Amino acid sequence: VEWYQAKDGTFREKLPYWIALSRAEDADDMEIRLRRVETELATANAESLALQQAAERQRADLESQLAELKQQLSTEKELVAGQKKLLEESEAARSQAVAQLAAMTTAAKQTESELARARGELQSAAAERDALGISSAELQKTVTELSAARDAANAALATAQDEVTRLRQAAAVTKKPEIQDEASEQKEGEEPDAAGKDALKDQNASATPEDSDTF
Repeated sequence: VEWYQAKDGTFREKLPYWIALSRAEDADDMEIRLRRVETELATANAESLALQQAAERQRADLESQLAELKQQLSTEKELVAGQKKLLEESEAARSQAVAQLAAMTTAAKQTESELARARGELQSAAAERDALGISSAELQKTVTELSAARDAANAALATAQDEVTRLRQAAAVTKKPEIQDEASEQKEGEEPDAAGKDALKDQNASATPEDSDTF
């Protein structure tokens, strides 16, 4: 076996020519394959780099789209929340409006009923007023007649009282001398009997009130 020192300083076995030639040819083939493989590797690396760049760009685009979608989702959530709040407020306002409408309807019916009752009372009052107007006229007439009758009765009563007073005074003036004469005669003569005494007492009793009656 023969050895030789290679350029890198290592000792290697010296091969026979035909083996060396065969290995040289294999080396050439391997070099060709290596170049093809290197070319393919470079192409693959380039394609991989392109794919990586495209993936980066796609990832960036997806992230951008995702951010936009998140923003849109947030906006949609806010809109939905706002619409829900508006819906709740609208429902509350509708309920309140329905309640107010019911209350207004009830109040309107009550007002209409009170108005009808007031109209009836007004008509009754008008009828009573008209009746009172007629009754007032009749009452005034009756009062006037009664006043006239009262004045006439007062005048007649005054006249009668004056006449009675005059008659009493005349009767008193007439009876006093008679009573005095009878008393004198009885003193001069005999005592009067019981009947005469009673008559005298009756005369004196009837004469005394007449003298004292005045108006």
